[in-house]
Amino acid sequence: MYADDTSIIIVDTDSNLEATAFHTLEQLHEWFTSNGLFLNARKTNFLIFHPKQKTIEPQYNLSINNTDLQHPESVKFLGLDIDESLSWAEACTNIASKLNRSCYLFRSLRDLLDFDTLKIVYFSEIESRLRYGILLWGTSGSAGKVLVAQKRIIRTMAKVPYNEPCKPIYKRFKVLTVVNLYILEATCYIHGVKNNFPQNAHGHDTLMARHTLRLTDTRNASILLPRHTLHLTSMSPNIMGVKLYNRLPDRLKSLSARAFKRTIRSVLEDNPLYNISDFFQLSI
Repeated sequence: MYADDTSIIIVDTDSNLEATAFHTLEQLHEWFTSNGLFLNARKTNFLIFHPKQKTIEPQYNLSINNTDLQHPESVKFLGLDIDESLSWAEACTNIASKLNRSCYLFRSLRDLLDFDTLKIVYFSEIESRLRYGILLWGTSGSAGKVLVAQKRIIRTMAKVPYNEPCKPIYKRFKVLTVVNLYILEATCYIHGVKNNFPQNAHGHDTLMARHTLRLTDTRNASILLPRHTLHLTSMSPNIMGVKLYNRLPDRLKSLSARAFKRTIRSVLEDNPLYNISDFFQLSI
């Protein structure tokens, strides 16, 4: 039997990382062998996650059973392209490419189907693809490529010129922009796990609140976060998601999961956004 889609995360200092990785791989190989599983070293890759500005030296050489492992710049895991700096640039490029190829489909169907049926095709073919993994790549600097491709499809469905403003179309069609989809997924995620975070029950303007919730009105903040310094960390779902969630009025935070999602989606359908920062200016 083969062990497919197995992943191991190894954390250590730069000086000890390679030795720790070797030891872990030896244990992994022994465990697979003793349990009747085969680990194909030729199809096994490794990445070294690091800030984009940091250069990894020296180069790491890892092997399993005397077979060297590949060290690519990115790997595809569960349908998403992951790179070492977690920029999600390649993932966004590939998603945008798939959307651009789907544009021909909508150009062909728009004269054959009524609009309601065409929207069903959009939700099944496009929105489902956009929602997959958007909590990871939705704050990437390359996510704009995906938004441009989505606009192209929206204009095609609406039969308007390539330079026609899209926000009125999004609003009329009740379709969420890529940015709005991220906000929806992020706030719903935090709504479901909010009890795992420290609470700021009285909305006090604490030092921690001022440090971690810079994009929100800290007087109304309901969730606090540990301190973070890296820009990459600030874009993670646990950080950006809380910033977005704290922007919401308390009356929404007490809703059930289903009612919460329905209400937030309705708000976002009426307010098409192209930048996450615009959400903090909305009157909700």
